[in-house]
Amino acid sequence: YKDQLGSHMESLDKLFAEVETLFPEGSDFGETNAKDGIWDNPEKFEKTVKQAQDALTTFKAVVDKGDMKASAKALKQFGKDSCGSCHKAFKKKDD
Repeated sequence: YKDQLGSHMESLDKLFAEVETLFPEGSDFGETNAKDGIWDNPEKFEKTVKQAQDALTTFKAVVDKGDMKASAKALKQFGKDSCGSCHKAFKKKDD
């Protein structure tokens, strides 16, 4: 899906630019899969978001080179370092 990478990267850029705004102070109520640590330890959440954003920057640099094999490998690392690290720390396990 090499011809679709550009649109996917744009979507990731937009998502990662907004991640910090998804859990504002005072939104820790109702039914949610978010752990309390998002609100109880906002500094850790902000640090984790920053690491995820840095992981996206690294992933984009690999994708920009056009090497699909390297991009596939980088995608796995990106998932672990970005979404995976945030979900591990701040998302309740699915039932």
